Amino acid sequence: MTDTVRYRVGWGLAGRIATVLWVRRDIARIFEYRKQALAGRFAPRGVTGLPGAAGH
Repeated sequence: MTDTVRYRVGWGLAGRIATVLWVRRDIARIFEYRKQALAGRFAPRGVTGLPGAAGH
């Protein structure tokens, strides 16, 4: 699955600085959390994704 996110912060130079310092990082965290949550929800029973866990 591939997500495409388009966003525009606005606010001129201040928005560009905010994007570099916070916005991109926050979006990356949101999608990493989503990836982990979906993997946990839809993983086959007994598989946790951890090395040495049941099913591996």
